[in-house]
Amino acid sequence: MRNFRRLGALLLTALMIIGTTNTTAFAADVSQNNESNVITKPETVYEFEITPEMVNADGSGIMPMSTIDQSFNMTTSHTGSTRTYYGNTLRYGISVTDANGNAVDNIVAIRLYRSNGSLVSEDQVWCNGGQYVREAPISSGSAYYFKYLLAYGTTRTLKVHMYIMSY
Repeated sequence: MRNFRRLGALLLTALMIIGTTNTTAFAADVSQNNESNVITKPETVYEFEITPEMVNADGSGIMPMSTIDQSFNMTTSHTGSTRTYYGNTLRYGISVTDANGNAVDNIVAIRLYRSNGSLVSEDQVWCNGGQYVREAPISSGSAYYFKYLLAYGTTRTLKVHMYIMSY
């Protein structure tokens, strides 16, 4: 059972990283309308396992998952909105670059606070465009907010892409 949980967490992490990766698409110049120029999109099917942590305590069904996907710019600090999350764990993926999407040698500290201002967790990530995934324990139905601080490097405008999911 423990291995299934780890495998599920690994698959979910891989899906989060794939889902937040930027790609560039180029359109082809189509001068004739024939069968060879038709591109079909394959269907994607996601499979996941429902674990005991995902089910309400009274057994009435699956708990709702809160998912947020956002980008914003910051210079030296930024405080996010206070949100209520359901579940026992908050997983977030973060990628930081300069305002133009280039890797820089800065470090940003990401702090998670309860709505009363008490610190839950703190992590630091390089602003190199890499995808970092972190987790923090939460109390279901409680309100939290993130605070982002420039921890190292030259003051500049940084672009932060954050993906937050509770389960």
